[in-house]
Amino acid sequence: RDYNGNVIIPAIYLEIYGWGDPFLTVRIGDKNNYREGLITFTGKQVVPAEYKHIEWCRDKKHFFCCLDDVCEMYRIEEI
Repeated sequence: RDYNGNVIIPAIYLEIYGWGDPFLTVRIGDKNNYREGLITFTGKQVVPAEYKHIEWCRDKKHFFCCLDDVCEMYRIEEI
């Protein structure tokens, strides 16, 4: 919630982290069985929470989404 009590990101996530990244990484599920996705700082979904792991590169312009022993690399486009 913001300081006025408005919901910014609904309470549907197990965890939200990655404040230093361009997007927030979210986890859905439970502590021992979860999936990760990405959202904006306003709560808009960028990558659905269906990946086993998401990892950012040091440049913060690329990230990997991994599922079933396969990883895909994505690049953030500048607008």
